[in-house]
Amino acid sequence: MYKIMNQITRLVGINQAVGFSLLARSWQIVAGPVTLLLVASYFNVAEQGFFYTFSSVLALQVLFELGLAFVINQFASHEFTLLSWGKSGDILGAKHAKDRMHAIIKHAVRWYLAVAILILLFVLPFGLYFFGKHEVVSLQVSWHLPWILLVFAAAMYLPIIPILAAIEGSGQVAQINRLRLVQGFFASLLTWAAIYGGLGLYAAAVTFLVNVLFSLTWMVRNYRILLVEAVFKKSSHNKSAFSWGKEVWPMQWRIAVSWVSGYFIFQLFTPILFYFHGPAIAGQMGMSLVVANVITIIPLIWLQANSPAMVKLVSNKNWPALDALYARVFWQSTMVSLIGVIVLSVLLYVFSAHPLIHRLLPLVDMIYLFVAFFLSHAIGALAHYLRMHKREPFMVLSLIGAVLTALSMWFFGRLYASTGMVISLMLINLVYGLPSALWLWNRSRKLWHN
Repeated sequence: MYKIMNQITRLVGINQAVGFSLLARSWQIVAGPVTLLLVASYFNVAEQGFFYTFSSVLALQVLFELGLAFVINQFASHEFTLLSWGKSGDILGAKHAKDRMHAIIKHAVRWYLAVAILILLFVLPFGLYFFGKHEVVSLQVSWHLPWILLVFAAAMYLPIIPILAAIEGSGQVAQINRLRLVQGFFASLLTWAAIYGGLGLYAAAVTFLVNVLFSLTWMVRNYRILLVEAVFKKSSHNKSAFSWGKEVWPMQWRIAVSWVSGYFIFQLFTPILFYFHGPAIAGQMGMSLVVANVITIIPLIWLQANSPAMVKLVSNKNWPALDALYARVFWQSTMVSLIGVIVLSVLLYVFSAHPLIHRLLPLVDMIYLFVAFFLSHAIGALAHYLRMHKREPFMVLSLIGAVLTALSMWFFGRLYASTGMVISLMLINLVYGLPSALWLWNRSRKLWHN
């Protein structure tokens, strides 16, 4: 029996890194419906709208973050071809590469500290203004202090992000995924307790507070020397060994355009509906997006878990092995995404008479949304392959896609609410997004691998 299970796990590409990530995502699948049910049961439709629009407005931090975590992950993967971890969480290996790794983390932490300050200065007051636009509704919902707590909690977590990204990029994918599993478990339990206990919108901040506490505790226990040397200890190495402006920024600003474009593609739904149609329909869209995200979040496990291995193959210019690994991972993740579309559609149809299902968009709109997210996964998987090369060729295509999506969301969302939004997103991904991504993937691969 053990032998058969071993063969199955190898066939579908489940190793330790994928396993922990799969457990973490599986917990999200289990916990997600519970959270949705609690929100639907203990929040009125207005509070549900505020709860889900909170996260979309908070996602404005991407305008300051500029996709740096992904860049740090990729650079760490390349640097750790010459490095390894010591028992106490210190970096071992060639001094030049070690100094570069410390410099990368130092700069990244400073960047995220600056982002945290900008979030407090700009996103916090913008949210107070935006959510106060519907005066009648906002007076009926206690949202001011929960919003302030949420923004402060998110700002506290920001400087931790680049350190975790560097550790994950170094190859410690299983450890990071195990941490995410523990964080997700306790964050869900405490969020449920907050909702059940009548804390209302304060529950929105629980996940960030848990992430801060658990991440800091884990890093102090396992990577204390890294924290001291790379963050607190004054730099003593040759600064010419690493140049942020020449090495990181050329990739980062291109990634930033794509990530900011992603905000306009995926995060504008609820704010636009909130603005034009009120918190009730915004809450429907927000809850529906949480369900649809399963179609992209779960398949992403296969790509993320195999990223360090793919980056090493890129560093060694072993193109045949890279393409073989990527082809297997791409089709595994795509099939998981397709299965997600089918299973979720069937479940919504079977339980369509349940009152809580009406807290979501209508079934037809949900299917349009599922198809749009399935196409988004395929596009993202193609982009992931190219970004393993420390390049960002998707910048122009992402920018065009963002403009098309933002305009269509604004126009059709204002006129036709959620139905206009989900249909336009699906058509943009089908007619423009996927064909252009396939063209760029094929073109870049031929140019770079010669």
